[in-house]
Amino acid sequence: MPETSVGTSKREYIRPATAHSAALTAADREADMTMAAQKHTVEASIEAARRLGPIVASRAAEVESGRRTPRDLLDELAAADCFRVLTPASHGGLGADLLSGMRMFEILARADASVGWTVMIGGTSWIDLVGLPRATFDKLFSSGPNVVFAGVFSPSGTITALVQGYRVTGR
Repeated sequence: MPETSVGTSKREYIRPATAHSAALTAADREADMTMAAQKHTVEASIEAARRLGPIVASRAAEVESGRRTPRDLLDELAAADCFRVLTPASHGGLGADLLSGMRMFEILARADASVGWTVMIGGTSWIDLVGLPRATFDKLFSSGPNVVFAGVFSPSGTITALVQGYRVTGR
């Protein structure tokens, strides 16, 4: 599969060219290259999400039937900095305010709710790790800024109301 290079002043992304990328118009590709030539900003990332919206929407059935976001689409979203919008600038993110982050998640969710959810979870799960020692937290980002965290919160157990309070069992 051929690769397209998208460079910035500080780093360079390599992302696979896909058949779905062909859905981008020449103007979209030129805008992508212009954006990539500049330092990525929150506004540029939100605009990239808008341009990806039709591609995301066109693949909604694929996402649904596969029960996951395809890797090449994840690569496109990562190249657009979608996973880094709310990551602190100190750790290679864009350090956006919450409203801007929500705006981007909403744009993606309008195209496909599952993709919007995936980007929101992958791009904000670092928040659950801020209680780690600083050196440990920093090490998580040591290989570069495109770090996506995922996990599951699945408590097990029961709670039973009693006359004098509650009985909680499980983990």
